[in-house]
Amino acid sequence: MKIIFAIVPILFLYYMSTFAAHNWRRRNKLAAVGIVLIALSAAVLPIILIFLG
Repeated sequence: MKIIFAIVPILFLYYMSTFAAHNWRRRNKLAAVGIVLIALSAAVLPIILIFLG
């Protein structure tokens, strides 16, 4: 069950990174950086809580 909860944030991170890449190509660099920061924090926090908590 832990592996499912670890895979979902990684898939979310992949989805958000493709969205950030789309914004980067559209010259919307500030939005791309914000998306990457939000996605990293949203993807890493559950993994830390599951495996270290």
